[in-house]
Amino acid sequence: MRISLFKFFPISRRIGASIGLCLGLIFLFFSGAGAEAEKIPFLSGDSLAVIQAKIEANGYDFTVAPNWVTRLPREEREKLHSRHPSPYPAYRAGSSFAEGPLVVGSADALPTAFDWRNYQGHSYIGPIRDQGYCGSCYAFGACAAAEGVYNFASGQYDENCLDLSEAFLAFCLDQYYPGYSGCYGSSYDYEELDALVERGVCLETAYPYTGEDQGCVSGSEAALRVTYDGWYRIPCGYVDAIKFAIMTYGVVDAAVLVGDAFELYDTGIYKDSNISCDSVPCDYTPTNHCIALVGWDDNGGDGYWILRNSWGTGWGEDGYMRISYHAAHVSCAVCYLVARTEISGAKWNDYNADGSWDVDEPGISHWKIYIDANLNDQWDAGEVYTLTDQDGNYSFTGLNPGIYEIAEERQDGWSQTFPMSVAAAVGLAGGPSTQFAELSEQERGEIELTVIDSPPTPPVGHDRVIVRQFPRSAASLSNVPTSRWTYGCSATSAGMLFGYYDRTGYRNMYSGPTNGGVAPLTNLGQGATPRSPISGSCSLIASMDGFDGRGALESEPGHVDDYWVGYGTAGPDPWEGSADDEHVWGGCTADYMGTNQWKWDFDGDGVPEHNSDGSTVYVSYSSGAKLYDGDPVYEAYLNGQTALCRGLRLFAESRGYAVAENYNQRVDTNPTVVAGQGFTFADFKTEIDNGCPALIHVTGHTMLGVGYDDATQTIYLHDTWDNEVHSMLWGGDYTGMTLEAVTVIHLASPPAVHSVVLVEGEVVTGINFGNHGQSETDTVNVVDGLQYDAIQDAYDAAGDGDTIQVQIGNFLESPVFGQFDVDVFLDGGFDAAFSEPVGVTRILGTMTIEAGSVTLDRIVIQ
Repeated sequence: MRISLFKFFPISRRIGASIGLCLGLIFLFFSGAGAEAEKIPFLSGDSLAVIQAKIEANGYDFTVAPNWVTRLPREEREKLHSRHPSPYPAYRAGSSFAEGPLVVGSADALPTAFDWRNYQGHSYIGPIRDQGYCGSCYAFGACAAAEGVYNFASGQYDENCLDLSEAFLAFCLDQYYPGYSGCYGSSYDYEELDALVERGVCLETAYPYTGEDQGCVSGSEAALRVTYDGWYRIPCGYVDAIKFAIMTYGVVDAAVLVGDAFELYDTGIYKDSNISCDSVPCDYTPTNHCIALVGWDDNGGDGYWILRNSWGTGWGEDGYMRISYHAAHVSCAVCYLVARTEISGAKWNDYNADGSWDVDEPGISHWKIYIDANLNDQWDAGEVYTLTDQDGNYSFTGLNPGIYEIAEERQDGWSQTFPMSVAAAVGLAGGPSTQFAELSEQERGEIELTVIDSPPTPPVGHDRVIVRQFPRSAASLSNVPTSRWTYGCSATSAGMLFGYYDRTGYRNMYSGPTNGGVAPLTNLGQGATPRSPISGSCSLIASMDGFDGRGALESEPGHVDDYWVGYGTAGPDPWEGSADDEHVWGGCTADYMGTNQWKWDFDGDGVPEHNSDGSTVYVSYSSGAKLYDGDPVYEAYLNGQTALCRGLRLFAESRGYAVAENYNQRVDTNPTVVAGQGFTFADFKTEIDNGCPALIHVTGHTMLGVGYDDATQTIYLHDTWDNEVHSMLWGGDYTGMTLEAVTVIHLASPPAVHSVVLVEGEVVTGINFGNHGQSETDTVNVVDGLQYDAIQDAYDAAGDGDTIQVQIGNFLESPVFGQFDVDVFLDGGFDAAFSEPVGVTRILGTMTIEAGSVTLDRIVIQ
């Protein structure tokens, strides 16, 4: 087709000379500027032949051809790209880059190419759309970004991709925003993104797009909408930031300056001379069309964005364009959306106190649900809270990724039935334990003892991989402390594990004075040098006289004082033969795990031979079966010593928590393991997905596993030699130390709270609370034993003028009861938000008549 068009231009020296002369004059005019500025610009009205000649003269590598857009009259074509300057230049919508959550890392962490149309074999963006003969490109750019962000955040892809209604955004929500209007385009202020955040957009099925201004279709405003936490601008021309935004959040919204060459684009990498964001402000650099960017390719130094247009599959490369990083002002006004991050649930009246929400059990309104930021089991001023609505529902939105402890404010007369501790729910007295004396000879023969004794610093020549940024396919637990080696790698790793639990609902794991009683996130242990502890560290791993609140040596010796001489040193330990008794085990992991303690007789010959300083032992089945707890009552094994796995349970129990199970298990790649019996990478994934770090044992060394990359079977680790995150391949080695086994511990849930791990863009639902109230049924009860099935009868039973008390969630009010008109008048009531006093309050909750103790659940009184 491109060849046939040339037939309209008779080939002659005269025309060829005139075109060559024109191009030569243009080239001379632009010489002397920057390398790109010397390129011959495309001009409005350029013919196809002139555009092709300029492409060749500029050395560009893309082709042009007519399409349905270029066949339209010019005035109709211009309607398709109707982005325009703001009618209110002083008004700047959106948030600044500095306020946004995007983290721009090192360019070395970026892949050379990325495409949401093919991410791990799936497409996270739906098919190309067509805006038709309407200037609604802004709605298509915004919805494409919104869909891509939502799909990635929620794990939806391919045929399950979200499909949002561009028509609803363009023709229903435009009435609320002066910066855009139906088919007449939008301004540089991106108010269509404000609409996505503030009002949300319904699905395409609720309001399909037809290509013309349809008005606001009746009923569409009542349809379910998808909303977003916020949107943020990326600094003009910041290519790496755009890449990180695409890779971190999803498809991004952007704008371009469209001219004739852009409209005629057919294939290749589009380039032009519009490469500078030189307006003030720079994101007001002239553009006239909204698009979306779904990926990039550095292409060996000739990099380009993968641009998604809204002109159907008959334009460009099946609706897409490869566009150079700065062409058409494409990098001047880029924005990214952040998917809604939310924790939600409900509060219900558990009539039968069984901890399950039955269909006849109602929600409880106006009950305070809060985020217990300081983990002190009570609401404090400044802590975020919300009140349940009339159906008992609540939600927290706009949260950053992290771990949140969601709690309810407890009330007199109510007992919490859900959540409760696992121990209370099932009568748990401790998970399964291996009684060595009860094992068969074959089972005893499979038990092997392993000594873990890595040094305080990395062995010479051991180069470890430091993880600066996780790939998108990775999952990792946040809020897990790091710690440098503290009198043993196993005890240090256990301290990091229990420090994580201390920060996620198990408040008593660390209870000392440091950091307000909460385990620190870095340098959890005090280091390897006695009397020179690391500043800000705590005694969770190893206790020591004078450190972290301990008293004088004579009265309060600790683990270090009684057991430590120097790394690798054999016994006797300092307490042996001294005038002081061995200290009473307290709040450190090393005590309970046997770390550093020379008093143990492993082989039962009456002579202690371990543990030398810095070492801990664990026992496991060579076959790869789980060895639960390992209660060492069988004298031929450990002679009563508390080994690593048993010590984890003892420490947790010393802090007041029940243990559901704890076990050692060799990994499936260990050569001694029977096929199908070892701990697998899938098992490790399950632990992390359930919020449980696991101890990782390599040859002679213990670390804490905190995450994984499913795509490469990589596991992420906190080792004990620095405060960084490291990695190793499952079944591989860690700087020469082979992966051998794991230790897993599952704690019973702490009472009364939900610990929620929230990732970017995630909506966590079902975080519910159940309470057993004063009434188990809907029957109205009176203290004298009479029961009334109707509220009217209960009113009649009370005396005129009796004082009653109304409890609505957390709020108490004092109304006066009038017998003859059966109305309840509130003296000092409040409005529904409990912020302003009113004459009458609508009651949704529990009312108690003190003169007869009448209890009413979920009544409504006007």
